[in-house]
Amino acid sequence: MPGKNSDNQVAKCPIRERGPSSQQGQGLSSRRKRTPPQHCLPGRYCRHNYRRAERAASVPHLEEAREHARKRHSEVTRLGHDAFLLTSSQRNDAVRAIEVLKPFKLTMEAAAKLAVSHLPTNRGQVSVAELRKLFLAAPGRRKSQLLQRRPLTLHNLEWRTNRFAREHGERPLLEISSNTVAQWLSSLGKLSPVSLNNYRRSLHAMFGFAVAEGYCVTNPVSKIPLFAVPDRTPSILTVESAARLIAVAAED
Repeated sequence: MPGKNSDNQVAKCPIRERGPSSQQGQGLSSRRKRTPPQHCLPGRYCRHNYRRAERAASVPHLEEAREHARKRHSEVTRLGHDAFLLTSSQRNDAVRAIEVLKPFKLTMEAAAKLAVSHLPTNRGQVSVAELRKLFLAAPGRRKSQLLQRRPLTLHNLEWRTNRFAREHGERPLLEISSNTVAQWLSSLGKLSPVSLNNYRRSLHAMFGFAVAEGYCVTNPVSKIPLFAVPDRTPSILTVESAARLIAVAAED
């Protein structure tokens, strides 16, 4: 019964039932906003007042909203609008980068400058064909020393690197990987391990020149091991073979 609810129970708001006589007799007066029951008046604990208080608590007060706006405006003024234009993937990447750099006590800006300083300025802008021309026109290198190539050495470098340039000449150096060179060596057919090693050495010299000149960062041929050459019993040269060997050596 109303009025006999215990303190532990929530008072229920009574609902007025309108009968047929009240609906017909009152007309438009039944649509007027009714005053809340005694249980819903301010200061009384009612489910209507509780829900109203929940909604009010979820909405920030005016002073809190103004304080948040002031902080936001200060951040935009201090950091600029660019910091707030980052995408979600860029923000996630920044968070991961900060975690990686934390043991080294480096900021993201310092790490980016350090990485850029180790990159060549013209990386990937030179094609394989252009690199080949520059490589053949330059003097040879041996243990950081420049030397004049012998005609036979230059001839071997020309036709071995030309075979590689026929397939990959238009590709930029950025696209040439160790896997690319390894697959190309495998496509040469049934060549002896000595011949495959000669092709590998020619390409290694060409890409080593590219690293020294700053056209690429690493030499993709360095990760490819030499082909195993089976041991053979040394044979004695005939007189004719020895004469041809001496003649070729004299030309060099």
